[in-house]
Amino acid sequence: MKIIQIMPIANWYAVYEIDDGNGPIATLLVCLALIEDLDGSQKIVGFSGGDKFTRTDTQDNFIGYIHENELQNMMVEEVEE
Repeated sequence: MKIIQIMPIANWYAVYEIDDGNGPIATLLVCLALIEDLDGSQKIVGFSGGDKFTRTDTQDNFIGYIHENELQNMMVEEVEE
């Protein structure tokens, strides 16, 4: 994998499935990156910060990306269920 370009991002999260029965969790993205895989294909992926800089889409429990506004809606739906 080669990083072609990095762009800062605000108010977007990576969502992960957790097997503890409490539903998914979300971690704040710090940037998006245009990457090129070994086969020459390109895509945009998110990276989260914290203890280490992590490419989010390579995690086994990764579900997708969500904007802060939708994240609040998702949390309200879970409480109502």
